[in-house]
Formats: sequence, C-alpha cells, structure tokens
Amino acid sequence: NKIQTLKATNGGISELVNLQRLNLANNRLRDVDEFEHLRKLVVLRQLSFADEHFGSNPVVTHPDYRSFAITILKQLRQLDGTPVGSDERTTAEDQFFTQSMEFNDQLAELTLAYQQELRSISTRKERGISNAQ
Repeated sequence: NKIQTLKATNGGISELVNLQRLNLANNRLRDVDEFEHLRKLVVLRQLSFADEHFGSNPVVTHPDYRSFAITILKQLRQLDGTPVGSDERTTAEDQFFTQSMEFNDQLAELTLAYQQELRSISTRKERGISNAQ
C-alpha cells in the first residue's frame, strides 16, 4: 500500500466502527495528526504502523510517536505488537498534559506581547497624527 493519509471525504476508515485490528505497516503516513482519524474506531484494540515483516511508516520516527498514539487512541491495548500498559498510558497522558500546558503558557506570553506591541504602535500612530497637526 501507499497510504499517505487516513482522511477521506466520504467517511473512509472512520466508518469502520467495528474494526478491532488494523495493520497500516509499510505505508507513507508521516504525521501524528493522522491518529485523529482513528478516534472514532472505539473498538480498535490492536494497531500497527510498523512490524518486522512489512516495515514501517515515516510517522514512527516522530520522537513522541508512541506516547502520542496511546494518548489520542485511548482504546488501544496493543501498538506495533507491543502491549500498552496502564502505567505507560498514564505517563504518556501526563507528558501530553505537561506539553499542552507549556504550549498554552507560551501562547499566552505571545498574545500578551502582541497586544502590548499593538498598543505601542497605536500610541506612536496617535502621536504622529497629533504632531502632524
């Protein structure tokens, strides 16, 4: 196969609501965002993006691939032939939560800096107008 995305315009893979096992090894999936398309598969228990017989997808080289997959796909019990334990899932969820909080903090700082810069530009603009009069 040469699957590059799991997104489909007419339902696609997310329509297979009774799917329990899915082997996507040796495809061309690159982005961890593709996992979102598998969330609706609530009975999916075994998922493979890599295996020793068929090879892997580029997505498995992402540094947070496994933890991201088991955080997004809470229904998984096995990923790439390796069981997903409750401790591993908890650690992955904690890591994801921490990264989300750090991202939100950075976003808040950028938003504040942006608002301050806009006020500064507005003030300079007003001064320029009053100096010109």
